[in-house]
Amino acid sequence: LRGGRGVTADHTQRSERTQDTYRDFLMRTRKAAHDMGKALGLSSDIIDKACNLYQDLMDYHPPSRSPHGLMVDCLYIIANEHGAHCTTRQFQKELRDRFGVGTEPRPFAWADRYGDILACYRGKEGGL
Repeated sequence: LRGGRGVTADHTQRSERTQDTYRDFLMRTRKAAHDMGKALGLSSDIIDKACNLYQDLMDYHPPSRSPHGLMVDCLYIIANEHGAHCTTRQFQKELRDRFGVGTEPRPFAWADRYGDILACYRGKEGGL
């Protein structure tokens, strides 16, 4: 190793910066989720569960969706699990009407690969 001890300190600093960036990203994502969820009339409890699902998916191995798209998917999944029963088109229209941009939920494009995580949020393994 070049520099021996300096490499370790540099690596630690990079690691801490990465963790801080990830923490900031999660905080911004949670705020966006709460803004979207409140606009859609969802309770804080449902929004928090959607945020937890989002974080579990991101920690495990994020699906091939943008962070915003994945959060919309998570809100859609949890809202429907709690009786919202809206279609993806209705969800997209509500977001477009309220925010000017409508992201269509597409959880079915990736959900089959993450059944173990989703099962926890569907109450099959002590989740909700």
